[in-house]
Amino acid sequence: AEDLRVPWELKVITAQMLGLGLLSPLPESAGKSGDAEVQGVQCSFNDRVMQVLLETGHLRKVLQDEDAGKDCMSMEYAHLLANLLSCSAASTNLKACVCRLIIADEAVGEKGQSIVLADGLARLMQKGSSFLVTYASAAMVNLSQSHEVVRSHFIHQDLVPVCMHNVRMKDTDLMLYSVMLFVQLTKRSNHRAALEKYGVLQLCFEVLDAIHEQLDHRWRVVAELCVVLGQLFCDQEAVAIAERPEHKVTTSLLSLLDAALPPGAGAGRALSESSSKIVTKAIFTLQKICGGEGVRSEVCDSNILKKLVELLEDQENLSNVELMNNVLHLFALLSVGRNCSAKIQQFGWGRVYDTLMASPLALSQDAVRERIQAIQNNIKSFAK
Repeated sequence: AEDLRVPWELKVITAQMLGLGLLSPLPESAGKSGDAEVQGVQCSFNDRVMQVLLETGHLRKVLQDEDAGKDCMSMEYAHLLANLLSCSAASTNLKACVCRLIIADEAVGEKGQSIVLADGLARLMQKGSSFLVTYASAAMVNLSQSHEVVRSHFIHQDLVPVCMHNVRMKDTDLMLYSVMLFVQLTKRSNHRAALEKYGVLQLCFEVLDAIHEQLDHRWRVVAELCVVLGQLFCDQEAVAIAERPEHKVTTSLLSLLDAALPPGAGAGRALSESSSKIVTKAIFTLQKICGGEGVRSEVCDSNILKKLVELLEDQENLSNVELMNNVLHLFALLSVGRNCSAKIQQFGWGRVYDTLMASPLALSQDAVRERIQAIQNNIKSFAK
C-alpha cells in the first residue's frame, strides 16, 4: 500500500504523456493496408481533459520544438495526435477533434510530421466507424494537398484499396472526401501509373455511370470525379480506354452537362454555384478526350453546343475565369472539324464573338484573346 504521509509529487505533463506511451512512434506497420490488427498504445486517461488540452492549444505549446521550424508542430506532438487516433481509450469525439486539428493546422512541418499524422489517419480509415473514416479522409485530403510526400506515402503503404472501398460506399460525404483524395493522387504521372494496377480508372467509369444523374445531392462528388478523370486522361492509354463504347464516358459527360445546363442558361441567366462547378469540371474532362473523331461527332450531335454558346451571353458567366477558359478550349478543339464548326456558327457564335473579345478576361489575357480569334478563323475558313 502507498504511504499517504509521503508528499505527492506532480509530474509535468510531458512526463505523464511519455509514461503513457503517447509520445512514442506508432509501430512501423501501423499504417499499412491489411495491418489494421496491430494494436495502438494501451493506456487510460481522462478523455474530456485531453480534448480540452488539445483544443486550447496547450499541448501543442508545451510540446513545441524550435528545431521543427517556426510555428510548426513538433514531432512529439505529431506522435501524440497519431497515437490518439489509434488508441482504444480515445473516444469518437476525441478522435474527431484530432482530425479537425489536423485539417485546421497550416503549419504541420516538413521534417516528417506529415508522415506521422498520415499513418495515424490511415489506421483510422481502416478501423474507424463511417463517421470517423469520413473525418480521417478529410484530414488526409488536407495533408496530401499540402505535402507531396504524403501522396507518395499513401500509395507506397498500399492504402489505395481502402480509398476505393470508401468510394463504393453510399455515404455521400465519405465518397466526396475519398474522391478528393484521388484528385490529389492523380496529379503526377508516376502516381497515376502506380494507381493503374488497382483499377482506379475502371472504378471512376463505374461511379460516373452510376451517379451522373444524382446532381441534386451528389453534385460535389460528381464535380470532383470529373477532375480525377480529367487528370487520368493526361495519359493517352487512359484516353484510348475511355473511347471504347462500352464505358459510355462521353455519353455520361454529355448527359451530365445537359442536366447541369438548364434551357436558356445564359442570356441573362447566370449558372448557379453547383451548375457552374459541374459544367466547368465536366468540360475539363471532355476536352481531354476530344482528340478522337468519334467523341467529337458525339458532342456535335448533342444539344450541348447550343447550350454552351448561350452560356457565353451572360456577363456573370463571362467573369468565371475557369469556366470560360474550359469552354473556349473545348470550342477550339471542336472547331477544327467542319461539322462542329458549322454547328457552333449555327448556334450563335457570331452573336457572342464581339462580346467575348470585349470581355475583361480577353482584354487581360492575350492567350484567351488568341483562342477566341482562332475559333473565329476556323469557323470562317469552313464557311467559305
